[in-house]
Amino acid sequence: MNKNIFLIGLMGCLMLFSCQKEDELTPSGADVDYFLPAEDNMSEEAELKREFFAENDVRLLFSDTIHVDTQDTIVINFDYNFTVNHTGLEYIVEKIQDIDEKKAAAEFVSEGVIKRLGSVPPPYSVLLAKDFMSSDMSWGYEILTPIATQPSLKTTVITVGDILSKEDWEKTELANSVLSLYLGLQLSTNYVTELKEFFTVSSFIYDDMWNAFPTFTETDQINGFLEAPSDYSSFNRSNDLQTYLRYMFSYTEDDFRAMYGSYDRIITKMEALKSILNDEFNIEIYN
Repeated sequence: MNKNIFLIGLMGCLMLFSCQKEDELTPSGADVDYFLPAEDNMSEEAELKREFFAENDVRLLFSDTIHVDTQDTIVINFDYNFTVNHTGLEYIVEKIQDIDEKKAAAEFVSEGVIKRLGSVPPPYSVLLAKDFMSSDMSWGYEILTPIATQPSLKTTVITVGDILSKEDWEKTELANSVLSLYLGLQLSTNYVTELKEFFTVSSFIYDDMWNAFPTFTETDQINGFLEAPSDYSSFNRSNDLQTYLRYMFSYTEDDFRAMYGSYDRIITKMEALKSILNDEFNIEIYN
């Protein structure tokens, strides 16, 4: 018994001594940001990524395989590539190949999206794609659905299309769509308390499966909704907020009031959201 106690005591002393000699274990490469270009990479694209990061504090990606060139179109599964809120689909990404397109896409996202976020935290990184679609198999057929943006834990995919050929109004429309989706998800997930005044107006309808679509009627507008959810689900806080953001970014306040002035709940929600965005998040809208 005494021998066992001695051995245990000796092991404890050795462990204590080893901890004092090396206070912590540090993995190799822990100080390397693998989402940024390698230090010895002086290519035009690498410089673009460094400038983008310096300006926005957001990493810029054009492929999900960092530092590696792959085929023009890649199929990724977020279960393995990125962490997202819901998975189960494969996503098809068509990469941007031309450096001029990459520069135009980076400028578009910087000016049209990131710099309009106010105090809402930007994505950790953005993966800019020429095209981005979800792929789902149903009854033996592949269903492809275009996606404007897909936020996730480490990156947010943004579809820019043929950015060099887009007219200014097309860029504005796309930026408003991406901004609405990103802000809608971030705010409805992380800032529910700040948005209480907006959400309270139609809270009696949210997530009520009896109010699922495709039918959208004037009663829904009376209850404070602008349109049916795009996925024909029941109303919920996230899709309601995203819709209001998109409309408010797309129409002037006068136009919005002209369209919905006879619907008290819609105007109440618009005014509440206007105040919240300006006062709580420094997002200028309807000023």
